Amino acid sequence: MPDPFTLIIFFVIIGFFKKNFIAVRKGVLKGKKQQKKRALFLVAATLGVSLILFSGLGRQGQLAGNDLISSPSFNTRSIFSASGLLPFWPSSSARQRAEELTSSLSPWPALWAATESLSQAGLSEPFSQDSEVEEFPVPKIPFAPPNYVCYRSSSPLKVDGALDERDWRRARWTEDFVDIEGENRPKPRFRTRVKMLWDDTYFYVGAELEEKDVWATLTERDSIIYQDNDFEVFIDPDDDTHEYYELEINALGTVWDLLLLRPYRDGGPAVHAWDIRGLKAAVKIEGTINRPGDRDKGWTVELAFPWEVLKECLGSKKLKPDSGDQWRVNFSRVEYRLNVREGKYEKAKDPASGQPLAEDNWVWAPTGLVNIHYPEMWGYVQFSDKIVGEGREDFQLSLEQDASWALRQVYYRQRDFYSRHGRYSDNLGELGLDRLRVEGYQWPPRIMVTWNLWEARLDSQDGKTSLFIRQDGRLTRQNLD
Repeated sequence: MPDPFTLIIFFVIIGFFKKNFIAVRKGVLKGKKQQKKRALFLVAATLGVSLILFSGLGRQGQLAGNDLISSPSFNTRSIFSASGLLPFWPSSSARQRAEELTSSLSPWPALWAATESLSQAGLSEPFSQDSEVEEFPVPKIPFAPPNYVCYRSSSPLKVDGALDERDWRRARWTEDFVDIEGENRPKPRFRTRVKMLWDDTYFYVGAELEEKDVWATLTERDSIIYQDNDFEVFIDPDDDTHEYYELEINALGTVWDLLLLRPYRDGGPAVHAWDIRGLKAAVKIEGTINRPGDRDKGWTVELAFPWEVLKECLGSKKLKPDSGDQWRVNFSRVEYRLNVREGKYEKAKDPASGQPLAEDNWVWAPTGLVNIHYPEMWGYVQFSDKIVGEGREDFQLSLEQDASWALRQVYYRQRDFYSRHGRYSDNLGELGLDRLRVEGYQWPPRIMVTWNLWEARLDSQDGKTSLFIRQDGRLTRQNLD
């Protein structure tokens, strides 16, 4: 149980918070003095909630001996109620957003929900315009995703990691990987490239990773594989940036496969227990593994993803892609710098901190920031019915790709606008996008806004298609003909 001094301090702070909140609501405070006191009572609320949580009020076994705290229904809402602040208890959507931000036992979900409730109660700008607000991270490179035409294999492939079958030899390589932040960053130290094929049962991926010291440690499935050097695959079948697949594999052939319902920026979560039933995966080492002193050539990866599993996030009843369909796909490689100590590899460390140096992140489609989970920046893979090596098909560019990117700017700006003003906007001028133009589409989009939600709709000029994007970043399409 917390000591009495902590309780006294907490309720004094809550009283200060309440008094100044009501003063701001009534417009008593003006100008800079208002901004100063607004900041003060927000800090006071932060300190108060932090004290009450860190002092152990929510921990089992420490709640006895106090009528309020020992109640089975005691939670953050009880604190609001006991302090006379129940009218300002955040809405369910505010609390849900807070829970999405973190699932750990910390004060931050309560603080986030409390802050949002201030806006909903009438403070249209809970943060001062002059205060520093962290900008929502956006890609720092132009929108120019790479593309690849994926041809059919002439027969099912043997997944052994070798990539030496005739169909693999006929398939073209992707461009060499670049740094995840783009080509303005240093060129990767080792070459990485990929090939793709498909048939009626599988989507095949073959990768070649140049490596002078092949190293891996993790052997248990669904380990956090990127703690080793690894190769990663990301697949978003319907290009909505939600419900996409991730697979990671190291040089020992250990796999981590997971499903992401949403990108982490939109609350996730990642479903770690999800497995790709029927996955085929193999690795071939060109040299030795975990043996310092020699020089290796690298390693190759061969993967076969069953359509039976990939169809789950396709958004349609199709069992596999049709010829001409385009999926969003990306590939990544995590690479650590290594040293040798007592005859074994270990991650190189920063001499100043003693911590391992940050890993390199090399990708097929750069995202413009150190975060692979921006599916709107991934590459396009177009499926062709032609047998590999028996004809050529051009990748089909689409005006819809640029229109989708324009709507994505609305999403980015709304995230920033909400952080600064505590509300969403239905005015493109406020978002700084009123001068944007999109070929083939009726710009500006129509935007509908509520307290906690928004949705933008962009119609094609021919009236056949509408694109939608909403506050959680999900992009959808509707055919109108």
